[in-house]
Order: sequence, then C-alpha cells, then structure tokens
Amino acid sequence: MARPIKKTARAKGQATVVETEYDNTNTGVLFENAKKKSDKHPDFQGSFTDEAGREFWVSGWEKTSRSGQYYISLAFTEKQESEEEEEEEEAVLPAKRPRRKNG
Repeated sequence: MARPIKKTARAKGQATVVETEYDNTNTGVLFENAKKKSDKHPDFQGSFTDEAGREFWVSGWEKTSRSGQYYISLAFTEKQESEEEEEEEEAVLPAKRPRRKNG
C-alpha cells in the first residue's frame, strides 16, 4: 500500500484543503476494462510504477487453471512517451550536426 510522504494544507475559500502526496513505488492499480470488445481484449487494465520510477501499462485476463482454480494472468508493457512529449524533449536538446565525410 502506498504510504503518505508529504501532506500540505491550503486555504480555499472558507475550507482548508489537505493534499497528500504518496510514494507509489512498486504499486499499481487495475480496473475492469469497460472497452472490451472481444475475448482477446484484457478483462482488466491499469498501470504500475517500479522502484526505478518506470511506468508500465498492466493488462489482466481472467482465467481458470486445469484444476479449476480461478486466477488473473498479467502482462506488463512499458509506457512510451507520447509524440508531444518527444517533440518537447527534442526542442530542449541541441540539434545534432551531420558529420562530414573524410575524403
């Protein structure tokens, strides 16, 4: 379970709002897949963050073993940067100049 690492309070109108930040290292969440259209689509979808801070998509399928035991099979896929994030990163990085050929 994620543990709170920082609580901050701020006034908003007449009420005080307490915001809590959590350490989500090695935690994840799965939700029922409301967009499932075929048996090959996962029954559950969600995300996971590992201890290195990498984020993964998680897919889960309900299954039954040969002995009749219910279980959920999981697949993890590392999240990729969106094209917009890649463009922002490229704008910050210095442009690479092509190397000259000798000769």
